Amino acid sequence: MDERFTKEQITRLISSIRKGRPLPPEERAEFARTTKVFFDKCAAFKHTARVLAKRCTKEIRHHNEDLDAQWLDDVTEEIEWW
Repeated sequence: MDERFTKEQITRLISSIRKGRPLPPEERAEFARTTKVFFDKCAAFKHTARVLAKRCTKEIRHHNEDLDAQWLDDVTEEIEWW
């Protein structure tokens, strides 16, 4: 099943929202399902990015003891927060 919306579907959705008209039930269900898939993928990507960031900073610390530790802590914290 294709998880992408066409340009026309997105345009119609935006128009319906602006005019205060609800989407038909079948389109609403499809939009909700697709949106959930999208956010699940975003969450998975975010988790993967955090794991990779932690591994990278651990490697950097291990091989570069002369690196500014506070800078690396700040970068790691920023990545983990994101």
